[in-house]
Amino acid sequence: MRLIGEFGYQGGVLCCSGVPVPKILESVPHTRGVTPAYIYSGRGITCNCHTMKTAFSQAKIHFAVKACMNVAILRRMNHEGIGFDVVSHGELNRAALTNARGRDVVYAGAAKSDWEISEAVGFGATIVVERPEELPLISVAANALGKNTDILLRLRPNVDAHTHQHLTTGTAFSKFGMPADLVNEIIAGWSDRRVKIRGLHFHIGSQITAMPWNAITPAAS
Repeated sequence: MRLIGEFGYQGGVLCCSGVPVPKILESVPHTRGVTPAYIYSGRGITCNCHTMKTAFSQAKIHFAVKACMNVAILRRMNHEGIGFDVVSHGELNRAALTNARGRDVVYAGAAKSDWEISEAVGFGATIVVERPEELPLISVAANALGKNTDILLRLRPNVDAHTHQHLTTGTAFSKFGMPADLVNEIIAGWSDRRVKIRGLHFHIGSQITAMPWNAITPAAS
Protein backbone atom coordinates (compact mmCIF):
# COMPACT_ATOMS: atom_id res chain seq x y z
CA MET A 1 0.00 0.00 0.00
CA ARG A 2 1.38 3.41 -0.97
CA LEU A 3 0.29 6.68 0.58
CA ILE A 4 1.01 10.28 -0.42
CA GLY A 5 4.44 11.11 -1.82
CA GLU A 6 7.28 9.76 0.31
CA PHE A 7 4.99 8.00 2.80
CA GLY A 8 4.10 4.33 2.39
CA TYR A 9 4.09 0.92 4.07
CA GLN A 10 7.03 -1.43 3.85
CA GLY A 11 6.57 -4.83 5.48
CA GLY A 12 3.50 -3.51 7.26
CA VAL A 13 5.44 -0.58 8.80
CA LEU A 14 4.69 3.04 7.88
CA CYS A 15 7.81 4.66 6.42
CA CYS A 16 8.87 8.13 5.34
CA SER A 17 11.33 8.09 2.46
CA GLY A 18 12.06 4.48 3.30
CA VAL A 19 12.76 5.16 7.00
CA PRO A 20 10.37 3.44 9.46
CA VAL A 21 8.31 5.99 11.37
CA PRO A 22 8.87 4.17 14.73
CA LYS A 23 12.61 4.60 14.21
CA ILE A 24 12.12 8.32 13.50
CA LEU A 25 10.05 8.71 16.67
CA GLU A 26 12.85 7.15 18.74
CA SER A 27 14.87 10.31 18.07
CA VAL A 28 12.11 12.67 19.23
CA PRO A 29 12.68 13.95 22.80
CA HIS A 30 9.83 13.04 25.14
CA THR A 31 9.27 12.52 28.85
CA ARG A 32 6.13 10.38 29.08
CA GLY A 33 6.84 7.62 26.61
CA VAL A 34 4.86 9.11 23.74
CA THR A 35 4.77 12.43 21.98
CA PRO A 36 3.07 13.97 18.93
CA ALA A 37 5.42 14.73 16.08
CA TYR A 38 5.35 16.27 12.61
CA ILE A 39 7.31 14.27 10.05
CA TYR A 40 8.34 15.76 6.71
CA SER A 41 10.30 14.28 3.85
CA GLY A 42 13.09 16.55 2.66
CA ARG A 43 13.32 14.54 -0.54
CA GLY A 44 9.57 14.89 -1.05
CA ILE A 45 9.70 18.67 -0.56
CA THR A 46 12.55 18.99 -3.06
CA CYS A 47 10.67 16.83 -5.56
CA ASN A 48 7.52 18.94 -5.18
CA CYS A 49 9.52 22.14 -5.70
CA HIS A 50 10.95 20.74 -8.93
CA THR A 51 7.48 19.62 -10.06
CA MET A 52 5.99 23.07 -9.51
CA LYS A 53 8.87 24.85 -11.25
CA THR A 54 8.59 22.49 -14.22
CA ALA A 55 4.80 22.86 -14.49
CA PHE A 56 5.02 26.67 -14.28
CA SER A 57 8.38 27.25 -15.91
CA GLN A 58 7.63 30.88 -16.83
CA ALA A 59 6.42 31.83 -13.35
CA LYS A 60 8.07 32.64 -10.04
CA ILE A 61 6.62 30.27 -7.43
CA HIS A 62 5.91 31.69 -3.95
CA PHE A 63 5.09 29.57 -0.91
CA ALA A 64 2.64 30.97 1.66
CA VAL A 65 4.67 31.02 4.87
CA LYS A 66 1.47 30.89 6.95
CA ALA A 67 1.07 27.29 5.76
CA CYS A 68 4.32 26.18 7.44
CA MET A 69 6.70 28.35 9.46
CA ASN A 70 9.35 25.68 10.04
CA VAL A 71 12.58 27.48 9.12
CA ALA A 72 14.41 24.29 8.10
CA ILE A 73 11.68 23.52 5.55
CA LEU A 74 11.59 27.12 4.33
CA ARG A 75 15.37 27.07 3.88
CA ARG A 76 15.09 23.98 1.70
CA MET A 77 12.47 25.71 -0.42
CA ASN A 78 14.62 28.82 -0.71
CA HIS A 79 17.54 26.64 -1.80
CA GLU A 80 15.32 25.23 -4.56
CA GLY A 81 14.48 28.71 -5.83
CA ILE A 82 11.03 29.06 -4.28
CA GLY A 83 10.01 32.52 -3.09
CA PHE A 84 7.74 33.41 -0.18
CA ASP A 85 4.35 35.06 0.34
CA VAL A 86 4.14 36.69 3.78
CA VAL A 87 1.43 38.66 5.59
CA SER A 88 3.06 39.76 8.86
CA HIS A 89 6.26 40.80 10.64
CA GLY A 90 6.67 37.27 12.00
CA GLU A 91 6.38 35.66 8.58
CA LEU A 92 8.78 38.17 7.03
CA ASN A 93 11.23 37.34 9.81
CA ARG A 94 10.93 33.64 8.95
CA ALA A 95 11.68 34.41 5.31
CA ALA A 96 14.69 36.49 6.37
CA LEU A 97 16.06 33.55 8.37
CA THR A 98 16.29 31.55 5.14
CA ASN A 99 18.48 34.30 3.59
CA ALA A 100 15.73 35.01 1.06
CA ARG A 101 16.31 38.16 -0.97
CA GLY A 102 13.83 41.01 -1.04
CA ARG A 103 12.89 40.35 -4.66
CA ASP A 104 11.88 36.80 -3.68
CA VAL A 105 9.28 37.97 -1.13
CA VAL A 106 5.75 39.25 -1.73
CA TYR A 107 4.22 41.03 1.28
CA ALA A 108 0.42 40.79 1.24
CA GLY A 109 -2.19 41.11 3.98
CA ALA A 110 -5.22 43.31 4.48
CA ALA A 111 -4.20 44.77 7.86
CA LYS A 112 -0.63 45.99 7.43
CA SER A 113 0.47 48.55 10.01
CA ASP A 114 2.58 51.55 9.01
CA TRP A 115 5.69 50.06 10.60
CA GLU A 116 5.12 46.72 8.86
CA ILE A 117 4.93 48.56 5.54
CA SER A 118 8.16 50.39 6.37
CA GLU A 119 9.79 47.08 7.29
CA ALA A 120 8.65 45.50 4.01
CA VAL A 121 10.03 48.46 2.04
CA GLY A 122 13.34 48.21 3.89
CA PHE A 123 13.56 44.49 3.17
CA GLY A 124 12.98 45.08 -0.51
CA ALA A 125 9.81 43.00 -0.74
CA THR A 126 7.15 43.49 -3.39
CA ILE A 127 4.10 44.87 -1.57
CA VAL A 128 0.51 43.95 -2.39
CA VAL A 129 -1.67 47.05 -2.02
CA GLU A 130 -5.04 46.02 -0.58
CA ARG A 131 -6.53 49.50 -0.23
CA PRO A 132 -5.64 53.00 -1.41
CA GLU A 133 -4.80 54.15 2.12
CA GLU A 134 -1.64 52.01 1.96
CA LEU A 135 -0.20 53.95 -0.98
CA PRO A 136 0.95 57.11 0.87
CA LEU A 137 2.50 54.95 3.61
CA ILE A 138 4.50 53.04 1.01
CA SER A 139 5.56 56.25 -0.73
CA VAL A 140 6.71 57.89 2.51
CA ALA A 141 8.70 54.82 3.54
CA ALA A 142 10.28 54.31 0.11
CA ASN A 143 11.37 57.93 -0.20
CA ALA A 144 12.54 58.18 3.41
CA LEU A 145 14.62 55.01 3.08
CA GLY A 146 15.74 55.74 -0.46
CA LYS A 147 14.45 52.33 -1.58
CA ASN A 148 12.92 51.62 -4.96
CA THR A 149 9.82 49.57 -4.21
CA ASP A 150 7.66 47.38 -6.41
CA ILE A 151 3.94 47.10 -5.71
CA LEU A 152 1.03 45.01 -6.97
CA LEU A 153 -2.51 46.35 -6.84
CA ARG A 154 -4.97 43.82 -5.47
CA LEU A 155 -7.90 43.64 -7.85
CA ARG A 156 -11.34 42.52 -6.76
CA PRO A 157 -12.30 40.81 -10.06
CA ASN A 158 -16.00 40.23 -9.36
CA VAL A 159 -15.63 36.47 -9.85
CA ASP A 160 -17.50 33.85 -7.82
CA ALA A 161 -15.41 30.69 -7.33
CA HIS A 162 -18.41 28.76 -5.95
CA THR A 163 -16.68 27.78 -2.75
CA HIS A 164 -17.84 28.41 0.85
CA GLN A 165 -19.23 31.93 1.27
CA HIS A 166 -16.57 32.82 3.84
CA LEU A 167 -13.78 31.52 1.58
CA THR A 168 -14.85 33.33 -1.58
CA THR A 169 -12.63 36.41 -1.89
CA GLY A 170 -13.08 37.66 -5.45
CA THR A 171 -16.66 38.87 -5.65
CA ALA A 172 -17.73 42.51 -5.82
CA PHE A 173 -18.84 42.28 -2.18
CA SER A 174 -15.55 40.92 -0.84
CA LYS A 175 -13.73 42.99 1.78
CA PHE A 176 -10.43 42.20 0.06
CA GLY A 177 -8.86 44.22 -2.71
CA MET A 178 -10.16 47.08 -4.83
CA PRO A 179 -12.70 47.28 -7.68
CA ALA A 180 -11.44 47.66 -11.25
CA ASP A 181 -12.42 51.32 -11.59
CA LEU A 182 -10.38 52.27 -8.53
CA VAL A 183 -7.40 50.22 -9.72
CA ASN A 184 -7.54 51.96 -13.10
CA GLU A 185 -7.76 55.35 -11.40
CA ILE A 186 -4.66 54.61 -9.30
CA ILE A 187 -2.70 53.43 -12.35
CA ALA A 188 -3.68 56.49 -14.39
CA GLY A 189 -2.67 58.94 -11.68
CA TRP A 190 0.47 57.28 -10.29
CA SER A 191 3.66 59.35 -10.44
CA ASP A 192 5.98 58.30 -7.58
CA ARG A 193 9.29 57.37 -9.24
CA ARG A 194 10.40 55.43 -6.16
CA VAL A 195 7.34 53.19 -6.19
CA LYS A 196 6.64 51.17 -9.33
CA ILE A 197 3.34 49.46 -10.10
CA ARG A 198 4.45 46.09 -11.48
CA GLY A 199 1.11 44.36 -11.94
CA LEU A 200 -2.11 43.12 -10.40
CA HIS A 201 -2.75 40.67 -7.60
CA PHE A 202 -5.98 38.78 -7.06
CA HIS A 203 -7.31 35.79 -5.15
CA ILE A 204 -10.75 34.35 -5.85
CA GLY A 205 -11.09 31.85 -3.00
CA SER A 206 -9.94 28.74 -1.17
CA GLN A 207 -10.98 25.08 -1.21
CA ILE A 208 -12.14 25.19 -4.82
CA THR A 209 -13.10 21.61 -5.66
CA ALA A 210 -13.85 21.92 -9.39
CA MET A 211 -11.56 22.85 -12.27
CA PRO A 212 -11.43 26.64 -12.81
CA TRP A 213 -13.05 26.64 -16.24
CA ASN A 214 -16.05 24.85 -14.75
CA ALA A 215 -16.13 26.54 -11.35
CA ILE A 216 -15.47 30.19 -12.07
CA THR A 217 -18.18 32.47 -13.40
CA PRO A 218 -18.66 36.23 -13.26
CA ALA A 219 -20.47 37.12 -10.07
CA ALA A 220 -23.83 38.84 -10.22
CA SER A 221 -23.50 42.59 -9.73
